[in-house]
Amino acid sequence: MAASEPTTASNAAEQRSTARVGTALLLAILGVAAALRLWGIGHDLPFVYYGDEVHKMNLAMGFGTGDLNPHWFHKPALYMYVLFLQFGVYFVGGHLLGAFPNADAFAVHYLQDKTAFALCGRLTSAACGVACVWVLYRLARRHYGRATALVAAGLLAVAYPHVRSSHFAKADQMAALFTLLGALYVFRVAEAGRWRDYLLAGLFLGLGTGTKYTPILLAVALYVAHVAYWRRSEAPWWSKLAGARLWAAGGVLLLAFFVASPYNFLDSFWLRENVLPLLGLGKASNVYLARGPLGHEALPARLSRWTGVVFSRDALGPVLATAGCLGLLVAAVRRRRQDVVLAACAATLWGLAGMLWHVYEPWLLNGLYPFLCLGAALLAVEAVEWASRRIAWLRGRQGLAVALLAIALAAPSAIKSARLGTLLSQPDTRTLAHRWVEANVPAGSRLLVDEYGPRLSATPESLQGLLDKAKELEKTSPFTYHLSRYYKCRILAARPPSYDITELSHLWWRDDPGGDRLIEIDNPEDADFGNPAKPRGALSLDEYVSRGVQYAVVCSTNYNRYLWRRGDSHYGKVAQFYKDLMGDGETPPRGKLLHEETHRPGHSRGPTVRVYRLPAPAARANGGGR
Repeated sequence: MAASEPTTASNAAEQRSTARVGTALLLAILGVAAALRLWGIGHDLPFVYYGDEVHKMNLAMGFGTGDLNPHWFHKPALYMYVLFLQFGVYFVGGHLLGAFPNADAFAVHYLQDKTAFALCGRLTSAACGVACVWVLYRLARRHYGRATALVAAGLLAVAYPHVRSSHFAKADQMAALFTLLGALYVFRVAEAGRWRDYLLAGLFLGLGTGTKYTPILLAVALYVAHVAYWRRSEAPWWSKLAGARLWAAGGVLLLAFFVASPYNFLDSFWLRENVLPLLGLGKASNVYLARGPLGHEALPARLSRWTGVVFSRDALGPVLATAGCLGLLVAAVRRRRQDVVLAACAATLWGLAGMLWHVYEPWLLNGLYPFLCLGAALLAVEAVEWASRRIAWLRGRQGLAVALLAIALAAPSAIKSARLGTLLSQPDTRTLAHRWVEANVPAGSRLLVDEYGPRLSATPESLQGLLDKAKELEKTSPFTYHLSRYYKCRILAARPPSYDITELSHLWWRDDPGGDRLIEIDNPEDADFGNPAKPRGALSLDEYVSRGVQYAVVCSTNYNRYLWRRGDSHYGKVAQFYKDLMGDGETPPRGKLLHEETHRPGHSRGPTVRVYRLPAPAARANGGGR
């Protein structure tokens, strides 16, 4: 008895020491996750060049009119409601301090300087990204042990697609967090089958669905967890297949979805334009959705393309993705309850995404990557344990071996994520071009500006035509609700130096983005993607000159779509405009290049921006020239 007491005390001390080391490592991992997600988070401010960020913030500001219907359902509304709440707190605080006497003054502040607004969204995304690391650790710690949990958390902390998404005011990271929280309780359903776990799984998956639709796919994994728990019980067969707890979880999921994004149910547009087309019962306005059960491509082809996305360097990369897949395979072979649920979570998010989407972007699978990181962690720990039973030197050094293997798996993503922070900390070429224009182009000049170029201030006179058009189109399509008020506030927000700006807008969502004329958005598919007050496409260079346009500010994000493609006759006047302005190697440019801002490694980033002086009308009449 006396001999066993020191042994027991020694074991307890060792466990406390291990726990302290584990806690320290977890805090270090969370610190790295936060640092990578906050590094460069203020990029481009006070401007915002990413159209998705601007769109989400515009919708959130629109809720300030009292109309909480987003009227746009490519994404559900919870993230925009969170932004609206944050903006509301900012407005109330500023109003009490006298900074914003009314809502219009607040809107003008938003249009002039988006810094505070963008940081609200980006910090929310970053916080959700760090929380994902913590939730994954909790999930893995409970079901696979501390070592696996630390490795999984470390891999997710540096995973490039999660780090990148955390730098933008978008719903991706919040949806990933709700997906992981739902999975946390899906695993517990398979473990204990308690009512609480069913209801919380439904709650978080419903909130995730109200943020971005993909978390609802884990309802399949919830069903797998339900069957995994009840199949060995003596309950009636109907309880094993679909008991009251499973039905209750489904009800909570739908209720949470409704609370998070009520107008998905209250406005028939979502059902008519998004849900029914997925079932092959209509034409979708959302061109990102696959049409019908098999969509535009056969399912195997789409899954193959999604697999390419996961293994690409803009996602997990070949090393980490391969390790994750092998780890999931090991889990599937073992067939323990938690392993079956893990495989089901990954398979549903990967496979069903291939059925739903035909646009292949890494961030659309942000909910999948934590499960692949967990799979890679399982593989690392299992491989070391297997090797230690065969290699005497490894015995007693398993922790070191796991750490080295984890570092090898994490290194490619960690390096890319660190480079992202460095890159985002550099000024954008559009910001530099903006400064040059304001310093060198006289205020009031007539400018033609690419829509994704510098954010120059427009004169009230140049905005009046857009305001008149917006009044005609009010409430006729998703982008026209509150559009006239938006242009009224833009007129109020104009400040010197301002310019008479004509925007060169593009049908970026179409394979044929131009055509042979200026295109008015007059059909449901286009109206669901762009502001119909702005015509799309381009006139000829001569027509712009005849209208008095003096300068053109063009951006490679746009002109590269037209100039460097074979068979570009399909692109009509847009391609011809850029060729006339810039030249195409065979004919000289008719515009005079005044300034060019281009990406300089270590100094600036972004697309190439060029400022041209257009030929004078007299020069055009005499046969043109440079």
